[in-house]
Parts: sequence; C-alpha cells; structure tokens
Amino acid sequence: MRTLSGDDLEPTLSIANWHEPLPGIRWGPRTIDDLELVLVHAGRYRYRVIGGPWQAVVEREVLFIPPGVEHELEVDMRSGRSGISCWHGELLSQGTWLAGDYRLAIEPPTVTAIGNQPFIVACFRRLAELYHDHGAKRPVPARDLVRMIWVHLMDLWTSEQGPAPRTRLDPMVAWVRERLHLPLGRNQIAHAFGLTPQHVNALFKHGLGTTPGAFVRRERVLRAWHDLHAGGLSVAETAQRWGFTDPFHFSRVFRKEMGFPPSRAR
Repeated sequence: MRTLSGDDLEPTLSIANWHEPLPGIRWGPRTIDDLELVLVHAGRYRYRVIGGPWQAVVEREVLFIPPGVEHELEVDMRSGRSGISCWHGELLSQGTWLAGDYRLAIEPPTVTAIGNQPFIVACFRRLAELYHDHGAKRPVPARDLVRMIWVHLMDLWTSEQGPAPRTRLDPMVAWVRERLHLPLGRNQIAHAFGLTPQHVNALFKHGLGTTPGAFVRRERVLRAWHDLHAGGLSVAETAQRWGFTDPFHFSRVFRKEMGFPPSRAR
C-alpha cells in the first residue's frame, strides 16, 4: 500500500456538481466505489454510516465519504435554503482506495470545518463548471483544482492535529492576513507582537509546520489566484497588488506554490 503526502497526489475526476437540493432529499442507503467529498455551501445536512448515529454537517464544512461504506446523507428538515457541491474520484491515476492501493499520510476526519476559506469554496464551484464543460483542456485544470482542495484540507488537518497550542499563533496569522499587501516577514511580526524573530519562527514551525516567510508567500499566492481567476486582474496588476517585486518573480513563486503558471488561473 502506498502512503500519500500532498506532493504525491495525482487525482482523477469522476463526478463534480454544485446544486441546491429540495428539502427532504435523501441519498441512500448506498455504497460508493470511489472517494467523495461533499462541501455544504448552504443550509444543514445529516450523515450517518448505517447502524451508527446521525452527524450534522453544516455550512462551510466538508464531509469525507470513503468507498465501501454503507451510508445515508439527507437535507436537514430544519434547514431553509440548502446547497452542496460534490467531488467523486481517486487520489491516484493508477489504483483505488477501495482496493487498498493507497492511503493518505493523515487519516481524513469525517467532517472538516473550513471556516473562512473562500478559496476552497471557489475551487469546488469552478470544478463543477469544468465538469460540465466539454472542452479539450478540461481534465488538466480539473485535476489541479481537485489537488488544491485536498492539499488545503490536509493543511487544515495537520494544524488541527498538531500538538502546539494556537492561542499565540492565531492572532499573528490574522494580523498577517490583514497586511499581505505590505512588506512582511518574521521581523515585522516579531516587532508587532513584542517577540524575537527566532521565537516567531519557532511558533510558526511548531504550529503550522512552516516558516513565517513561506506562510506569507502561500497566503499571497492564494489571494492572487482569486484575483486572477475571479477578479479579472492581469498578472502584472496582481503581482503589484500583493507585494511582489515584478511579474517575473511573481510568476516563479506562483508556479512553485500552485504547480501551474498564473496565466492558467485567468
């Protein structure tokens, strides 16, 4: 059995959708043959493995359903408007989860709260659009979107399972995200919070598994992806907006972080 990290993912796409089911709709009891992720983008749902208790899945949560497990999913009758987006597929182009060919290095939880993560929501929506687009280039960006969803979820699982308390780190993360358009690094963070640069480095490494500089670059690239994809900005405009020295430097950093050039995001 192969154990996969985020760098090993070669995802496939069987089904992708974005829709608003009517109240009382139920899927199951059923068993699926591949992996499924279900993003709740509106309302409330209930999920259970047959024989087990019901579990609530609410707006801005992602449900993981493994293959070979008999389950039910339904719209919570107390919910008003409801909406979900689903992906079915595998995480390797050769091999299946059901056959035991691979597993993730991190065990996926059944439900993941994504909080204020518009990037994940945007990926699900665009994936559904691509699924219904029969253009010749559809498989490549679809694969990239699936990979980004899974890598982002794995980052969330890592931070949730990490042993470090986040009480000191969370305010720093929020502070950084409000100032991504400004010069930022461990020295600026240290000055703002009355710490040494070395202490800031240790907090980020222990709590997020990365350095302050790498965190800033990743956050800027994610904001840039949104501006290119949904905002219609040019590569040069986006580079300037998010503090990159020039479009060429921006393109190199973007490709390294996302695995494809900024021109594809547009």
